[in-house]
This record gives sequence, structure tokens and C-alpha cells, in this order.
Amino acid sequence: MSEGRVGPGDWRDGKRGCLPPEEEAISLANGVDYGLASSIWTKDHGRAMRLSRAFDFGCVWINTHIPIVAEMPHGGFKRSGYGKDLSSYGFEDYTRIKHVMSNLGA
Repeated sequence: MSEGRVGPGDWRDGKRGCLPPEEEAISLANGVDYGLASSIWTKDHGRAMRLSRAFDFGCVWINTHIPIVAEMPHGGFKRSGYGKDLSSYGFEDYTRIKHVMSNLGA
């Protein structure tokens, strides 16, 4: 795989093996109105972690797509909805946290 300037025969022509520079990939991915989920396919795990940190999506899969497990929160960012389902994070919308402290020795 190669990174570099956009030109003839580059990733925009749909040819496999050519990737946009990371900054451009982030800009293209985040330039959408919705942010439910995304996938990153690469052999470079460091790059995948950098991109996943920068992507504005509620779920980022690396070298896979659509595995959903009940232990992990699922939900999107931006116009993809509000809140999370699955996992204990789904209860937060139905919970009000209150801190009460009492001195029983007074």
C-alpha cells in the first residue's frame, strides 16, 4: 500500500492498494453528517489506531465489520442518534445520579 499525492491511478479511481494520506482520510471520513459506524482495513495497526482515535464515529471496527456484542456500547455520533444501546451505558438515559453524604455521628 502506498500513501501520497492524489493523481492518476490513485485511490479515487477505486484501485485497491492505494490509500489517501491520513489527514485526507480523516477529513473524508468525518465529512459526513452521520457517524454510526466505520471500518478501517489495514495491516498497519498503528495507523488503524491513529485513524480510529480521529474518526468521529460511535463505533470503529478494524479489519472487520458489524461484529456487535452486548458488552460493548453501540450508538452513533452526529445525526446518527442519541445515546447508546447494549451494555450498561444504555441505562444512563434512564438514570439520575445523586450524591448524598451524611454524618451519622452528628
